[in-house]
Formats: sequence, C-alpha cells, structure tokens
Amino acid sequence: MDQQVAGQSATDTSSVFWRPVDDWTTARGRRVEIYVKATFIDSGTVEDVTSDGHILWLGYEGASPRRLYENLPTTYLRLCDTVSSG
Repeated sequence: MDQQVAGQSATDTSSVFWRPVDDWTTARGRRVEIYVKATFIDSGTVEDVTSDGHILWLGYEGASPRRLYENLPTTYLRLCDTVSSG
C-alpha cells in the first residue's frame, strides 16, 4: 500500500507517494530517490542494475557523474512517480 511522504498535504492535487522498490532489477530506466538510514542521499534515473539487483548506477545528470549504489539493509529506493488526485 502506498504511503504519503511526510510534508505532503493530503489535499494536494498532485502528491508524491512513498513507493519503495524491493527488487532493484525493476528500477532500470526509472527515476528514483535513494535513502540511507531514512536520510535522503541522491536522486536520478537508474541507468543500469546488476542481474542480481545488488548494485545500481544512476546516470549522468548535469555536472553529476554516474553514481554507484549497493543494495544494503539500510539503503532504500523510492520511485519518484507522481499521482494525480484529480
């Protein structure tokens, strides 16, 4: 079940919902945010993921180089899809 992100009003016309990604292999090509121990670390588009879903790469964005993240027990992905309430 989707949960609303803290700080978002339930009456917003376009809200961002917490959509965790358990299987990182499904995130390829998706826009995500990365959290470590509930702290926002980075965001971007997933460029590639290892076949076992243990490592992913966020693609280049502006001056930010390609970044690698490991799927650890304290690392979480959130899909950055928006949901329209109208």
